[in-house]
Amino acid sequence: MLGRGAAQIVGAVRPTLGPRPRLTAIADVTVRNRRPEILDDGGVIARRIIALAKREENSGAMLLRQALWSLRQEVGDGAATAAVMFQTIFEAGQRYSAAGGDLLGLRAGLERGWRLCHAALAHMARPIEGQEALTQMAESICYDPPLARVLGEIFDIVGEYGQLEVRTGNQRHLEREYVEGAYWKSSWLSSRMITDVARQEAQAHEAVLLLSNLEIQEPSDLIPTLELALARNAKALVVVAKSLSERALSVLLLNQRPGQFQTLAVKAPSPQGMAPEPKWALEDLSILTGGRVFQQEARETLDNLRWEDVGRARRVWATAHHFGVVGGAGDPHRLREHIQAVRQSVPHLQDAVQQRAVQERLGRLLGGAALLWVGGDTQSDSVFRQDQAERTARALRMALHDGVGPGGGAAYLACQSLLPTTTTTEAERVAYRILAQALEAPTRTIISNAGFEPSEWLPQIQRAGPGYGFDVRVGRVVNMPDAGIHDTISVLQAALRTAVTTASLALSAEVLVQPSHARGLS
Repeated sequence: MLGRGAAQIVGAVRPTLGPRPRLTAIADVTVRNRRPEILDDGGVIARRIIALAKREENSGAMLLRQALWSLRQEVGDGAATAAVMFQTIFEAGQRYSAAGGDLLGLRAGLERGWRLCHAALAHMARPIEGQEALTQMAESICYDPPLARVLGEIFDIVGEYGQLEVRTGNQRHLEREYVEGAYWKSSWLSSRMITDVARQEAQAHEAVLLLSNLEIQEPSDLIPTLELALARNAKALVVVAKSLSERALSVLLLNQRPGQFQTLAVKAPSPQGMAPEPKWALEDLSILTGGRVFQQEARETLDNLRWEDVGRARRVWATAHHFGVVGGAGDPHRLREHIQAVRQSVPHLQDAVQQRAVQERLGRLLGGAALLWVGGDTQSDSVFRQDQAERTARALRMALHDGVGPGGGAAYLACQSLLPTTTTTEAERVAYRILAQALEAPTRTIISNAGFEPSEWLPQIQRAGPGYGFDVRVGRVVNMPDAGIHDTISVLQAALRTAVTTASLALSAEVLVQPSHARGLS
């Protein structure tokens, strides 16, 4: 029963694998007359399948569904690849079990085998560089040439840790903007501080910054800071705080002198997702600008503020949704040490959401940032394309960080010859044979999805040697890296791990506990 349910998930996801995918249409049966959703993202397709009609098949479907969605959240890609390898392993394992085989030995052999492949894939990793290579990589993920070109350009400019924010555009074509310096999700605390009406933006040049997460209520709390800024002939004062009362804001507004002294109040960044954004933002602001953070939790006040406590920046800007700092005057040596410490923390984070948050943090600290507006013919098209942009951007980051290997299933084929041919047990020998078949499954599926016959081309690929695969776009065997066809190494590793561990779990499941939908017990 597990196999029949999982096979339905694989059947829905399989068509999306390869550069010429056959899309999957999913209809919402709870809403009448709604157009089916057309998808080519294996993880999202699996996620959209809420339940199967037959309860005895549903458990297998949900087991694989959860595994594919978790993989998609972790690395942004690889769900279809994992699905076809899972099916190969599971079905072969079932046949072995039915013949009286040693399932525990099979599981142990599969685990040893995928770890050997994991190491072999890591050894294949090569850096990806240049706009053309990044564009080719992006197109192999999103199959949207205009979007791939824009993302290739963006990541060639902002780099691995560059900050990218994808927004919904009002036009059909793509628009991008590069942002100097670092910026956070926040806002000005009063629209009366706007200096550029057309852009709805407040700017402060040659500014000193008061950094805090305080709730400033009394106007007198800001007087020492204002006096200090004016005494030092500062051109602008920026106050970062959790909140300011109207009376405190009025003090800043009354001290504005157009062309001579500008004041700006900015809300301290609020929590985003699972990451401790406010703490990170204030810490990073402190290092970027050289200022000290006044903490409400420590019951600090502004009474004894000194010049050494304020930060400085060439320019600070704020809108209704963001604020940014350009040209912070912090200690460069301390900033480099801080960036290195943050960078070293990324590999130790197990949670994919926190990893992405730390990578975005690095982008801010390094100063590379871009905005991308994505539109479409309809609202659903726009949402779909925006999701594609975010998924492709995540995969490009991983490619820049972890390197790439031969694409189109060629990296997996190269792992086949590395599996031991001599083993101590029959179960281990069977496990390696099954794993070798699974490593072939992605290539077979890509060729089949493009309308070619796998049995005709696989022998030619094997004769060509490691790194070769079938380029379905031109219909011949090619050296995949030379043809610009790459896969991200970390995605390949994660997809193989997911396929093996999920299949092993399904094979060893002896008891299924399913919730009863009946009103009473029978």
